[in-house]
Order: sequence, then structure tokens, then C-alpha cells
Amino acid sequence: TLDLEGQAAEADQVEIRWRTEFGLAWRAAARREGIMGEWESLGQWPAGELLQEDGGYLLTDRVPAKGEWSYRIEGLDAAGDVQLSGEVTVQVGAPAVYRLYPARPNPFNPRPLIRLDLPTTTICDLRVVDVTGRTVRRLLSGRQAAGSHEVVWDGRNDRGQEVGSGIYFARSMAVGFPDQMEKLVLLK
Repeated sequence: TLDLEGQAAEADQVEIRWRTEFGLAWRAAARREGIMGEWESLGQWPAGELLQEDGGYLLTDRVPAKGEWSYRIEGLDAAGDVQLSGEVTVQVGAPAVYRLYPARPNPFNPRPLIRLDLPTTTICDLRVVDVTGRTVRRLLSGRQAAGSHEVVWDGRNDRGQEVGSGIYFARSMAVGFPDQMEKLVLLK
């Protein structure tokens, strides 16, 4: 298995550490989830290049921006067998700006991921509203820590009922920041 852990090392660096039972006769391939959700290759290395004195492995990545970054490691042994790590997510600094991102996927059926960046700890309300502005589902409410927040909307209202196809909006209201909205399209 590949037991993965990550931590922010400096303002723009992440350290990914892992252990494996493969030994030295393997290659590591690293992937980082980009800002738009695609997985980017960070390269491949012979295991010996990443080996540390404690028997674990270390990869240092310089990230393009502060925020939340997710990583995966793929191990390929000499026989061609592949082991995949779980995913590890690392927060690098607090986001610099308040931002509600477009949901992904969008259009969706039935679960879009909605991401919100908060540069400071604040009282925040993130909800799904219909085209008239009525609340369909409250996703976040109350004091939220600085950082990136991701919420999956399950296509249901606050009563647990599935909502119909149509246009909805993710609406973020945070103390000290202007309200933001992003369009959501539910296709069934």
C-alpha cells in the first residue's frame, strides 16, 4: 500500500511523504489536482531519488498559488504492477481573496462540487437558491475558518426532497465581503 500524508512546508511549497512495501525497484508518478479539477502530472522518478533516511519517500512540490491542493502517488513496480495511493489534500496559506468558484461539473446530475475561498475566518452562509431567490438548500452556515471550503450539493432541498431540473444559483454571503452567486444547471 501507499500511505500518503502531506503538509505545507513554506508559503508556496508542499511536502508529500509516503511509505510503501515496493522497496527500491519501482518508479513513482505524482499527480496534483489543478484549480479546475483536472489531475496534472508532476513527473516520474526512480524510487531511489525520493528515498529518505527514515525509509519513507519525500516529494516537494512548488504550488502555483495558495489554496487547497490535492495529490495522488502512483507506484509502478518492476513487474509492471501499479499501486495507487489515496488522495491527500494540503492547504497552503489562506486564500488571498474571497471567491465562490463555478460548480463542477456544471451542468450536473445530481451532485456538483461547490468551492468557496475565505481569506479570513468569518460568519458565512452558502446556500442554493432558485431563480426567484428563495432558499432551496443551506449548505454552510455560521462561523467558517479561513481557507478553501468544498461542499457537494446532493440535488435535494432542505426537506430532503429531490428538486427538479432547472436553473439554480449557489449564493455566498460572508460578513465583510460582497455577496457572490454562481449559476447551477441541473439536468435530469
